[in-house]
Amino acid sequence: MHRARVRRGNGFFRDALYHTQRFGRNVDRFFRANGPRFQQIAAAVAPLVAPEMPGVAAGIAVGGQALGSYSALRDQLDRT
Repeated sequence: MHRARVRRGNGFFRDALYHTQRFGRNVDRFFRANGPRFQQIAAAVAPLVAPEMPGVAAGIAVGGQALGSYSALRDQLDRT
């Protein structure tokens, strides 16, 4: 007679790693698809916010530029 195999679940850490990787892939896809759109929106919104809150306007501009640059860089790396 053969011993029956004990089937265990994947385990907490393996499941946590899987879900973290999956979340990261989805976030990457989202920013790659919408990076240029965020950059355009930030370029339109920052001047409107600047007179009242210059610090917030600078943050919006920097964030939009970063998302657009990330998208362009990832597309460039995929082509090589």
